[in-house]
Amino acid sequence: MASIEDIRTRVTLQEHGIINTHTTDFPGNYEGFDDTWSQEKFEEKFRIDIIHMDKLQMEFDMVGVDAAIANALRRILLAEVLAHRLGLIPIFADPREFDFRSEVTTELMKWVPIGNQARKYDLQDIRPVECNILIAKLRPGQEIDLKMDAVKGIGKDHAKFSPVEITIIKPCEDKLADKLVECFSDGVIKVTEDENGVRKAVVANPRRDTCSREVFRHEDLKDRVKMSRIRDHFIFSVESTGALHPDVLVCEAIKVLIGKCRHFLSELDSHCIDT
Repeated sequence: MASIEDIRTRVTLQEHGIINTHTTDFPGNYEGFDDTWSQEKFEEKFRIDIIHMDKLQMEFDMVGVDAAIANALRRILLAEVLAHRLGLIPIFADPREFDFRSEVTTELMKWVPIGNQARKYDLQDIRPVECNILIAKLRPGQEIDLKMDAVKGIGKDHAKFSPVEITIIKPCEDKLADKLVECFSDGVIKVTEDENGVRKAVVANPRRDTCSREVFRHEDLKDRVKMSRIRDHFIFSVESTGALHPDVLVCEAIKVLIGKCRHFLSELDSHCIDT
């Protein structure tokens, strides 16, 4: 049976399902633990660890928050780009009557200033970040005649739920160790050799696991491994289109989230005054 600590802090992955997915900060929900939310506790536990960052990509861990907060930040960052689907629209035309380009790239995108924009900006000031980004590949007889409106965007984001915690409960040695390695993504489990020459499986990098739960399909391994996710630890991977650095996107998303919180508080205050 899982301990209270595991129930409070871990989402457990089992062979046929996932348990302990609920969260609570209700006081007294678990005997011996005070899970009441407070500003002081939040500030003490909350942190952001930047794992990797360059001009286009950023990976960071957000620790000490509820899934609702992490999901709110994800939704603010998220933007689905639908314009590329225009390249999939078939064109009703006789291909024998038209010349064609096999590839359409952002080099062909030309900015047309409106109003006094031509006096304020040079034609090279507004352009795609890269001129060789492939938009679509056309077959003979196809063309794209497209007018686009340029709007300010916030990039794209995708987030994994939380880091995986893998515990080897019983030793896996020799052939079992090699078999265990094959059950996980590359680099998650590795085989080491002790001072007696015995080859044993150890957890190397659980962060790389994709949670396929392949290990539970093997009778000789399923009881040797425990898999869980840390409830309040989330991995964000943010990819920028290049117009803004990913850390700027994250900061802007946090500002939006703060604005939403302030708006919500003002609505609560006005409702209390009305009643």
